[in-house]
Amino acid sequence: MNRGVAVLLILFSCGLASAQVPEPATFDGATWAGVTLGVTRDADVKRMLPAGKGAIWPEALKIRTDDPDLLIDVLLDGRGADAIAQAVLFRYEIAGPKIETLEEQFGERPVLWYHNVRREAWHLAVFAKRGVVLVMKGEDDNPRTRAVVLCLRERLPLMLAGFSTKPTKIIEDDPGKNWNRVISVGRFTWSFNPSRAFDWESVRPDIEREIAFKSTGPRVVFIRSGPNVYEVSGSSTEGDSGLLVEVAVKLEAQTPYGLVSATATATEMTKRLTAPVLIGLVGAAVSAVNSNMARQVNALRFGEPEVHTRAAMERLLLMSSLPDGPS
Repeated sequence: MNRGVAVLLILFSCGLASAQVPEPATFDGATWAGVTLGVTRDADVKRMLPAGKGAIWPEALKIRTDDPDLLIDVLLDGRGADAIAQAVLFRYEIAGPKIETLEEQFGERPVLWYHNVRREAWHLAVFAKRGVVLVMKGEDDNPRTRAVVLCLRERLPLMLAGFSTKPTKIIEDDPGKNWNRVISVGRFTWSFNPSRAFDWESVRPDIEREIAFKSTGPRVVFIRSGPNVYEVSGSSTEGDSGLLVEVAVKLEAQTPYGLVSATATATEMTKRLTAPVLIGLVGAAVSAVNSNMARQVNALRFGEPEVHTRAAMERLLLMSSLPDGPS
């Protein structure tokens, strides 16, 4: 089972930690219960704490507690004895720590963050100076802590991508119920860096005809009134075996369910750069992009509210435990 399937099946779940396990409030921004994030290895965690196979995904260690209403996972950046602890996740079945209590203990007011697409009432309360993220569920005026993430502060920008400090509307009706699931492309941009002189403008009409020919639906169509744009780029490089010509095509489109994008490249080794070679490569890359977009569009679903929440939280946790930290 991969992370996407196993993650957070019981995320929104609240309790007080057992006396043997330190509370999240003991985290100083780097260390909790002797585990220093970014430093302590899998083997060291097992020596210091009653740790076993992760409950949330394989790249984690479950910390055993006496509290049946509490689950704790140390999130690792990989598997094996040398994997490094990068974050700690607390999940509560009944009730987690109150914001007011942590605010007093940390001496810091949290900032509330809201996911850009919310299907149910939930948000984050972030103590940025301490590296503590509370997952709150329930109406915004009376939420409860369902999970706490302890992380390295420098990871927060990546973790909070897709969130905003401005409250977002909870979407209840399917925004795509009247959408025909067609991506309309109205034009293309071109950037070409050939190693030999080439008259690009002379083949532009043929390129446009090839793009239109490859984009006749059912999911992507090339039509003058379309709001989306193919970004086409190309290059040619001299080599011992001849001339390597490469074309890349990128397409992004906003849908009722969010942004979808696809990129594809096509290459050919040839003796010289000709219009048929270039047109053929553009056509191949456009076809690959359109196929990718069609698969994505076909897979788009409104889904149940908890599905959206789990997906957002999965990404947040993955960003908290990246192998090499933020890049």
